Amino acid sequence: MTIAHKVKKCYAWHMNILVALCAVGAEKILGNELKQLGFKLEDNAPGRVSFTGNEDAMYRANYCLRTSDRVYIQMAKYHADDFDALFDGCYAINWQDFLKKDTRVVVDKVRTYKSKLNSEHSVQGMVLKAIYKKLGDVWHMSSLPETGEECDVRVYIDEDFAYILLDTSGDPLHKRGYRTEGGIAPLRETTAAILLQELMWRRKTPLS
Repeated sequence: MTIAHKVKKCYAWHMNILVALCAVGAEKILGNELKQLGFKLEDNAPGRVSFTGNEDAMYRANYCLRTSDRVYIQMAKYHADDFDALFDGCYAINWQDFLKKDTRVVVDKVRTYKSKLNSEHSVQGMVLKAIYKKLGDVWHMSSLPETGEECDVRVYIDEDFAYILLDTSGDPLHKRGYRTEGGIAPLRETTAAILLQELMWRRKTPLS
């Protein structure tokens, strides 16, 4: 399984807010699983649950969570009701502490909800511009090579608050190697785990 090889190890790692994604409606199940693993929950929203943890927690969450699709680092949360605020808040993040000079950054998804900034394409472009501007200024480079691994950034803007997330999972977590062969209409392992939790199934009980 690929876990955060693209996220640079450095002094910047301390207790961060991590965000685990799940199917909408499964937030309570994911939250219970996070608590069972010993993580402290912070907040939740449709399709995602926030918790605190250090670098070890990031790896452990990627390895152990059964009901999550991906795990992100929350790089920032700030008020952004216009594009200047969106750019400034994203530029203020110390991206150089997490990304390598040749990393190819991709803003893979943008979601907006009850916000003045509702053009997902424009938000995507502004966030990417802010990231590369910050990296170029820090490293005194007019252009970055982008020859290394791809690193995904996801943006949520909820009620004019921007959440900037950095992916640590690489491939979705249902691709961790549990299934060696595909079948007709296979069920994702993460979805199956959610269904089993909903059914309150216990291992000693036959599953038929």
